[in-house]
Amino acid sequence: MREKILKTLIIIIVIFNIGCGTGVYEIISRDQGDPDEFAIEVDSFSEENKIKCKWSEDERSDKYILMRSEDKPLLKFKEVYNGKAKEYEDRVLKEDTRYIYRLDKLRGKKRFYGKVHYMGIYSKDVNDVYEPNDKKGEAELLQSDKQGNVYYYRSHEGSILEDEDWYKVRIPGKRQAKVTIIYDAVNLPFIITKPYNGDKERPATNAVIILRNDMDYEQELSFKISLDRNIVVSGSAGGAFYPYTVRLLSIE
Repeated sequence: MREKILKTLIIIIVIFNIGCGTGVYEIISRDQGDPDEFAIEVDSFSEENKIKCKWSEDERSDKYILMRSEDKPLLKFKEVYNGKAKEYEDRVLKEDTRYIYRLDKLRGKKRFYGKVHYMGIYSKDVNDVYEPNDKKGEAELLQSDKQGNVYYYRSHEGSILEDEDWYKVRIPGKRQAKVTIIYDAVNLPFIITKPYNGDKERPATNAVIILRNDMDYEQELSFKISLDRNIVVSGSAGGAFYPYTVRLLSIE
């Protein structure tokens, strides 16, 4: 009789391990610490009228909760996503409006609140085709006209969302290049940072910018196009998106 009971118990244990072994192992092997990573990657300008939010998988979490508020002095968050996915696309919002995002996490019934906020812009504007060129090492070679854009936004909390564009011109030794930037704005929002010592100019539209190669050999000299923050944001928060055309006029 004992042998029959023992055999039955062995069969039950084997069946249980086969059916539930993976789940039991996952529970046992799971990191038992609290969630502590709440970073979000917010993409505002890769597609028209869409804000893309992404975050990394966290084995310490059962669900992710994405919160959103309009950027105001007093933030009022509301839940826009609750689930297990690692991304969310925000659509049908107010045009040309700043939004603030926060990622919370659930582990069992306990909720963990993200403390860092991230800004997104809902807009019909999209990045130019030369991105990424916001670093000197990624400068776009300027030979013909380039239609680009740059932007600068600041939230009430002080978060910054900014794009700067780098270009380079191939100039023979002891020669100079003449470049211009063309735009439609009543103020002078653009800043050109020149090679060598980083001198800055705030050119009017169609004004000539001179880049000199003082060496005896050919060089690729890089310059940066950015926005004057004090013009773009006059108060504590704001921002704008500016298109432009940059043109190589001549090499002399």
